[in-house]
Amino acid sequence: MKPEVDWLLNQNETFNNMTSYDKFLVYGEYYKKIRDRLVVCILEDNLLSLTQLEEDDEDKTNVFLQLSLFKGLSNLPNLAILKNKIKIQKCLSAIRSFSTLESYSSILYHFWVVINSGNPSTRLFLLLATRPQQVYGWFLPAMPHDNLSEIFGLNRSDDSNSFLFYACPRGHPYVITNCGRPNQTYLCPVSNCRLAIGGENHTLLPSNSIVSARVDATKPGHCLGLASERSNFSIPQRELTPLSVTLQNLLVHLSLLVATLTGHIEDVVRLVHPKVNSDSMQMFLVQHIEKDLALLSNRIAKNNDDTNSAVHIFFKDLLLNDKPDNIMMVDLTSVQIRNQYENAFDRKFIQPFFNSLDKELLQFNKFLIADRCISDSPLMRKIFELDEELDFSNVTVMSPQLWLYRQSVSVESLKVAVQLKVAGGGAKDISILVKFLEQESVLSLIKELPLILELQKILQHEFNYKLDKKTAVDKTVVEFLSDINASKPELKKKVEKLIKCFIKTWNQARGLFTEREKRLEPNLPSIKLDNKCSLAFFIAAPSDHGLCASMLIDFLAFQQNDFLEECRLINHTYVFQHVPILQLKETDIISYEQNCDLLPLVLLNCDYSLGIGKALKIEHNLELIQRRLYENVIFGKALIDREIIPFFYRGDIKSLNFPLLRSSIQQTDIPYSEQKRMLDEMIDIADVSIALRAVETVIGIITSTGGDCNMYLRDYLTNVLRMNEQDYIVSRKMHDYIRLTHLYSVWLMLTIEQACRIYASKQIPFHVKEFFMCEDLEKEVVEKMEKTLHHIDKKELLNLITEYIVLELPLRNEADISLTLSEALQLYKDKQGTIITTCLESISDEFLLKHIYLFWKIVASHA
Repeated sequence: MKPEVDWLLNQNETFNNMTSYDKFLVYGEYYKKIRDRLVVCILEDNLLSLTQLEEDDEDKTNVFLQLSLFKGLSNLPNLAILKNKIKIQKCLSAIRSFSTLESYSSILYHFWVVINSGNPSTRLFLLLATRPQQVYGWFLPAMPHDNLSEIFGLNRSDDSNSFLFYACPRGHPYVITNCGRPNQTYLCPVSNCRLAIGGENHTLLPSNSIVSARVDATKPGHCLGLASERSNFSIPQRELTPLSVTLQNLLVHLSLLVATLTGHIEDVVRLVHPKVNSDSMQMFLVQHIEKDLALLSNRIAKNNDDTNSAVHIFFKDLLLNDKPDNIMMVDLTSVQIRNQYENAFDRKFIQPFFNSLDKELLQFNKFLIADRCISDSPLMRKIFELDEELDFSNVTVMSPQLWLYRQSVSVESLKVAVQLKVAGGGAKDISILVKFLEQESVLSLIKELPLILELQKILQHEFNYKLDKKTAVDKTVVEFLSDINASKPELKKKVEKLIKCFIKTWNQARGLFTEREKRLEPNLPSIKLDNKCSLAFFIAAPSDHGLCASMLIDFLAFQQNDFLEECRLINHTYVFQHVPILQLKETDIISYEQNCDLLPLVLLNCDYSLGIGKALKIEHNLELIQRRLYENVIFGKALIDREIIPFFYRGDIKSLNFPLLRSSIQQTDIPYSEQKRMLDEMIDIADVSIALRAVETVIGIITSTGGDCNMYLRDYLTNVLRMNEQDYIVSRKMHDYIRLTHLYSVWLMLTIEQACRIYASKQIPFHVKEFFMCEDLEKEVVEKMEKTLHHIDKKELLNLITEYIVLELPLRNEADISLTLSEALQLYKDKQGTIITTCLESISDEFLLKHIYLFWKIVASHA
């Protein structure tokens, strides 16, 4: 074996088990000369030839000498001859430390050499890796910032907003919308807190506090949390692109990992929020590095090996671009300084790196193949296909054997092509495609909107006005599904599928919510839904838990509208119709899946150029892809009018307030003849009771919302309340006759009819307190009253007395029993504004309020 290549095939290597080929060849020919010359010099114990290389750039030579140690030189004898050239023991110690993480040892060592090279631009990362205690309180680049402080500032500057900030007992912030005052308690959504927040009756819990001035709570140090909680796609921060965020995060994580491997683990623990135990810190950082590399691979559309090479190329750029920059030397002691630093770092290093990456990778791979570590290694020759295993003498460009090894064409390669065209100033030609790719992750969720709306329709039909809020909050999804009637297996299966879709969509969308959505309820996006969550989260309502469903529906509809409006601004010839959200059809929705809609277009509109011995050339027809994408995915879609019918819980319905009803909608009496025809069609008392419940529900809503007095009750039940009117109104006459102007009259008719039928079955028809059921009057007094009834309108009097018993009597107590009945009825009539012709003075003063039930029985028996 030749001595100059012996080190490359060292079988006793103890410090490095990486793949055989040398990633440091990204530095090109000069590094290779130093590496190969160094082997010969060490074996011959002669530094003369090495000295000749130093004349060009001594600093660069020292860096390359340190890198050369990594590939097995650490086992060779005579390393003492280098002791005056580089800090051998320090390098060997680093190699030993990094060898414990086999997969990342070359990246870690390369990074360590770069930050120790003296380049002022790497000062921050050198401090993080070697003196992390010096950066306590610094704001690290690409870390998230406090969005709530921006929301607070927006709320203070916008009079149209009325939400208020509060804090839980541990200081976690939350807001209350609408009036800004608490009307229910809840648990703090922070997973390790879960203390009570909110309050009752507009009174804040004593353990909570009002936040009158919101101070920016952006945390210094590392504040990304667990790697498993990070998104699966790169998220921009402030002015940084997703690629810039990913690379700067990677540098921070590598710096902190180097610190833990070189004895600074406790100092690193102090930099990380939330706190991570020292025993778990290395794994915590390794998982973040894995996530960074996965995100980087996705952003640059390269496989794992090319992504690894890209990282080494970036380190090379970082090392060689050593021009001093004052912003790189500052202490990042404030958010503003941090923002300036990360933007400057992006402009100086990351943008040039991305623009030249493909060219650099191609050059590196060509240089790598020519290296002896490839050509002399059977394994590497196999990997890089250098041996002639096929006879290519008759192979053409169309040969399957040749195309078997082509680089795959994918959506990622399309994104790279789009980014390169945009960087070259061609964004105007493909504006819609650029916009589509920017919002691809959001647009892919919109297809679930019809299913989420279908779930709302089912919940509206089954539970609107029937379910009380406490039950909805306390009941989990699992419990709710188990309670669905066994006689409706298809309904249960359907609801289960729709809830599963809701959970999946929410958990994907919550990380995409912008400040627009968070203004409704900033704490909601932190909640991850599953089948053990409260049912109330899935029911769209204007407040509290119901904001979850409302927020998701509004977000998906808004994203479609926003994208279509952007398309219309780009091309004014595009026309999109408006469709109410409850009338949406699947054809109105952007229904997009990458593999079904975009990938086929990429494959169909891509030109390949492949020749023997030449690299694959891929050219995407971006303009054609954009046109086809518009035709297949965007054309014919609708702008969504987002108003939906909110769900009302049973407790949300206001008490029967007939003066307020009359002020909202003019009320008209139903002739007695028509009433009789309706009641005759209600054979069973259940028919009366069900109709009465529907009418009371409508009255409770109408007093809040108003309505058209000429609208039929049946239409209001069906179209507004989404109730099946056939389940509530069995009388055909009532179906055809009753309008909203008859609500008071029909309520009174049904209430009296229900009471009379119950009384006829020898039961008490009202919930009346015992002290209002006295029957201690003389028989003569009762008989006299019965005679008096022959001369007054008994029907009108029955209406008044029944209404009083149902609405007013529950408000009276035992102290009122001595009131005369005529006086009590007169006071109520005046309060309600009821007009009757009957003279109440004809009621004997011997009838007191405590006799009111007795008096009702007398009137009902003669009416």
